[in-house]
Amino acid sequence: MLIIAAIVLVGLWLIVRSVSRRSRIPQGSVESGDWYDLVGPGRYDVHVAGASHYQDALLAICGGKRTKTGRHLKVTASLAFEPGNPHDRNAVRVEIKDNLVGYLPREVAIAFHKAVAGHGSLYRAKGMIVGGWHNEADEGSFGVRLDI
Repeated sequence: MLIIAAIVLVGLWLIVRSVSRRSRIPQGSVESGDWYDLVGPGRYDVHVAGASHYQDALLAICGGKRTKTGRHLKVTASLAFEPGNPHDRNAVRVEIKDNLVGYLPREVAIAFHKAVAGHGSLYRAKGMIVGGWHNEADEGSFGVRLDI
């Protein structure tokens, strides 16, 4: 676990070094400030924790329909610190289209905090909604992966 956290920390540090400032947050957002776009390696290998609790939101984002083979829907995810979270003071919430869909895993959230310290508080990343199939045999839940 420690090795994985170290790798993620180095990766996030490299990402933050290449982060570019973007336009102001659009109307209707929770906070105002500058967005930082995170640029990942293109692997979508960070799984969002807790997505099982947000299946209704993920179904709505996917147009309210499941497919026989499931989804691989590319999206933009926003990441924001949630220091008041009663379960984890380092929590980083993940939202898609203004819907909470889960959190960064604890180890990744800690590394993320260290990597982006002093670089703002609102971030965007490429994401992918996966799963959500429904066929004669069974039905699968949705999950979310991030490219960070």
